[in-house]
Amino acid sequence: KGLLNEIAYSARELFGADSAIIYPLRPDALPELVYEVDLIAASGLRYQIDTASRPRSPRGVAAQVVRMGYQIVPDVEKSVSDYGRTLSLKAVIVREKIRSFIGIRLGTELEPLGILYLNWQTYHTLTPDELTLLEIFLKYAAVALPSARRYQQLQDDLLLRQLELKGLDQAFYGNVHLRTEKEIDEAISLTLRTAREYTDAPYQYLIRNEAFSAWRCYELTDEGDLQSEVQVDITGGIIEEAFTLSRPVLLDHVGQRGTGRLPQRYNEAARSALAVPVRVTGHCFAVLYLESREPDGFTADQQVFLERIATHLALTLEQSERARALDELLAVSQQLTQEVDLESALLNLIKQAMGALATVDAITFYYEDRRSGRLMFGNVSGGQEQASIGEYFDEKPAIVNQVWKANLEVVAQNLDEMPELKQVFFSVRDLKSAVAFPLRVGEERMGCMFFGYSFHHRFGKAELNILHLFAQLASLAILRASLHDEAEQRRQHLEVVGRITPVISGSLGQ
Repeated sequence: KGLLNEIAYSARELFGADSAIIYPLRPDALPELVYEVDLIAASGLRYQIDTASRPRSPRGVAAQVVRMGYQIVPDVEKSVSDYGRTLSLKAVIVREKIRSFIGIRLGTELEPLGILYLNWQTYHTLTPDELTLLEIFLKYAAVALPSARRYQQLQDDLLLRQLELKGLDQAFYGNVHLRTEKEIDEAISLTLRTAREYTDAPYQYLIRNEAFSAWRCYELTDEGDLQSEVQVDITGGIIEEAFTLSRPVLLDHVGQRGTGRLPQRYNEAARSALAVPVRVTGHCFAVLYLESREPDGFTADQQVFLERIATHLALTLEQSERARALDELLAVSQQLTQEVDLESALLNLIKQAMGALATVDAITFYYEDRRSGRLMFGNVSGGQEQASIGEYFDEKPAIVNQVWKANLEVVAQNLDEMPELKQVFFSVRDLKSAVAFPLRVGEERMGCMFFGYSFHHRFGKAELNILHLFAQLASLAILRASLHDEAEQRRQHLEVVGRITPVISGSLGQ
């Protein structure tokens, strides 16, 4: 609207009018003539325009201008409308003390865009040269109306998306208790202490899955304090087996390390070991692992008890992971209301998603750059905190088209049964499970996003909801950047229209 005001000002200055008004017409109301009141622009008026968004009379001045292309009224006192009303009685003419005016249609008779009125407080008419100049000016001004309308729609869309993102903040803060790492450490410490007291096993550990495919080993010191260190690998032993299968694994009478029955052990003196998954509904967060010096160091009752305390810890870890994910969603949503650079927004989003979703080992997404039409992809995987975005040059995997174009959500607990999903990831890790979401806002589809897991994973409804929220934020980021780019292009177009006035004025003066 600001640039339409500039065009109204330019027209007034160029033709020496006392005031100028641009009334855009709503395209959705045609063939009825209804002003788009929010975009009405004016220059030189003494009073604010007061008009309703209602159909104009088919016999009024607006209808005459649209039908004829223009209407010149040198003296309102001597002119009447089609239905016989004296033009001097019109409210705006009375308020602004208008004596003469010219109304010009913007656009065609079948597709009118709006009406420009140039008003004078004295008797006035245009010369043939001025009429020619006015025709030239109107061709440029007509471009501004659809551009201004689209720009306003884009601004409204951006505002709506920002309100949606801020709405996430309120919903999350109102419903989520964010557990601190100190509370998690206390829960782990209590679990290990209880396991020590109940089993008399001298060695107790908690192996926890963390962000970016990392593992951390927790244990109690002799004084009962909790300590932890990064665990390099868990593959090839009963810890991996318990985590992967999500069930307890017991080995007894294992002998010395050289026997091969317990190649991965923390203590040379261990002769039996028990690994209990810390899980909720099949979703494993960690493994409670104990070693004993006795060949048959764990009874069936002890195993049942350890499963119970592991379940209690799992509930705490589940709430912690979910809270951390929602906390990251909050941070991302707040950043998206300010970030307009798409690549930065998406890189930040997938890095924060990997940091929040401890069990996710890879994230890949595809989208179309609307400015260039290029297919782009982004990727981050466990073991690398650096995310990347680049152009995808190869043929698009078929599953990408299915998820993207067919608007298909895919949940694959076993990728061996759906190997085509493996093609979308760029991680060297052997992924076992995956889930895919289309990136869309309303009916607008803009890409797809994939989450991969190195272990067979059972997806719960709450977890899928959180993954879907990250995908939704990616959709909003892509749409917001696209709308912002388009709005900037429209704004620059309007600025060009606004700058033609000095050129025309210079031509008139020669």
